[in-house]
Amino acid sequence: MKRAALLLRCSTDSQDYDRQLRDLQPTAEHMGYIIEKDLIFGEYITGKDDVRKKDRESIANLKLACQEGKVDAIFINEVSRLSRDSIAGRLFIREFNEDYRVPIFFRDLQQWTIDPINKNRNAYLEQMLGFYFDAASAELKSMKTRFASGKRKNARTGKSIGGVPSIGYTKDKDGTIIIDEENSKLIKIIFDKYLEKDGTITTVGRYLRGISNVRTWGTGTIGNILRNKAYTGKMEVLITNPDEIDENKKVEKFITTIPVIIDEETFNKVQKKLDANRSAQEYTRTKVHLLQKLIVCSDCGKAFSTKTVNSGRNYTYCCVSKQNGINCNLSISLDADKTESIIWNLVKSKLLELNRLEISERQERIEKEKQQLQSYEEEITAIELAIEKIVRKRKNLIDYLEDAESDEEVEDIKARRKKYDNEISDSKNRINQIRDKIDICKSNITQYFNSSLTSDIISSIESNRNKMKIQIKEFIKKIVPYPIANSHSVLEVHTIFGLYYILYSSRDKDKQAYYLYGSYYKFFPKDNKFLVIGDMDEDIIEKNMQVSKFAQSFTTFGYTDKTKEITTSISNSDISDNQIINQKYFKITDSTGVYTYEEMKEKCKKMNWIISFIV
Repeated sequence: MKRAALLLRCSTDSQDYDRQLRDLQPTAEHMGYIIEKDLIFGEYITGKDDVRKKDRESIANLKLACQEGKVDAIFINEVSRLSRDSIAGRLFIREFNEDYRVPIFFRDLQQWTIDPINKNRNAYLEQMLGFYFDAASAELKSMKTRFASGKRKNARTGKSIGGVPSIGYTKDKDGTIIIDEENSKLIKIIFDKYLEKDGTITTVGRYLRGISNVRTWGTGTIGNILRNKAYTGKMEVLITNPDEIDENKKVEKFITTIPVIIDEETFNKVQKKLDANRSAQEYTRTKVHLLQKLIVCSDCGKAFSTKTVNSGRNYTYCCVSKQNGINCNLSISLDADKTESIIWNLVKSKLLELNRLEISERQERIEKEKQQLQSYEEEITAIELAIEKIVRKRKNLIDYLEDAESDEEVEDIKARRKKYDNEISDSKNRINQIRDKIDICKSNITQYFNSSLTSDIISSIESNRNKMKIQIKEFIKKIVPYPIANSHSVLEVHTIFGLYYILYSSRDKDKQAYYLYGSYYKFFPKDNKFLVIGDMDEDIIEKNMQVSKFAQSFTTFGYTDKTKEITTSISNSDISDNQIINQKYFKITDSTGVYTYEEMKEKCKKMNWIISFIV
């Protein structure tokens, strides 16, 4: 059976969306096409396509399905549903006609772009579609002009111009902004509580969470409310003028008069206190936090904040999502001084390592990185060619399916199709991994070219925490902490040179942390264990290079040595399945296997992979 894709594009009116679906399904089925759920592409959209930006998600997914041979024809309800942009519409038709050779049927015109039987292109329709796109574009511009005019009128009369009013307000049936009696009481409480002697945004949030379950009442929400001048009855409205050519004048500002919730005097007092608190905070913050915004929660993904402990004598980094009403199950705090010391010493050691290199050594390393770059690029090319072969194989399954005479044959075709889909997905993931490695190689080359920091310069940097912070941010992308037990933790440190794992305990009597570097180590937070590929005891560098290269040879296309065949990809979250992999694949050295935190720590000690955190 031939498979059809439906492209449904419409505004936020769900009835319009459903109508298109009802119209297109019987049309496609009447022509002998089947429609699978995963080939119905649609999204609620507003506004105009921009070919300079990324394709909208539905069209991007449709293109991917066509590339993978899943689609024999595309059905669209109306020309204007495809695009209201002259350029975007023409590019779309050209791409599907020339690159994918997939026929498109427009229900409103009752015509195909390509004859689905003889595969001839409809040159007349291509030309006419250009005129349709031009008309749709002109209609869109006219609509925007009318909308802008209506918004200006609403702004002058205190009506909503769209969207949801600020908390404390609502709209009547005519769209006029009015006071929401219940929520406006909460707004007054926020302002009054903040103006109390010991009132802060945090204390206001705690109070609100105790009396109201309207929302989570995070510090960001409360801060925005306290800064919102609309509560004084003067709401600022920005309206885009589609007819204005000058970009600097395109946005018009209006002040709309709405009912007052907070009087001007109270609002101004709050602004003064907010400004004073900010100034005091900046003035008293004599300590620069080196890892600010770099440490990311492994549970909720939010950046860690600093928090004072021991009556303000010390700082810790921790996630405050739970205090702000955001669901987060991570419970870990990192001693700021010790963690900063570890990360700085890691960066410093890399700087000194680069500085010690002679010109000839730098050039040699640059050449190695360039060779590695070429190897990665060749691997990507090979994988892309293999993907094309798999896509062609997958497309041939359509012919096999039409000739299938038994349920067993159909099931076999389905299984092969699933296999091909998985191979394509795995291969694309591998390409993304290689591209990350390419970025690291390029970064290494840049550092070898530009690094000229002497020990004296680094010492001067250490005397200025602002300079240290800048230097750290040049090397560190992000730090993801994972708690183990008894104040032990693993820091997953993403750097421009690659990934480091740091095993750290604030109570370590030797004031030492231990690190792993390279693609032959993987930490599994779910199990609190490490998977190690290669020998850490003997000829470490050479063997790990060999193992790393060997491991990279495992793509979805297999490996020639059947005695070392791998059958399952390494999971990011669960190590249990990888025990089987170890038995079948990791036969290179005795050190290959799974290790606990303490076992890994002892291995690092033996190899002297140590970073001190004396503070």
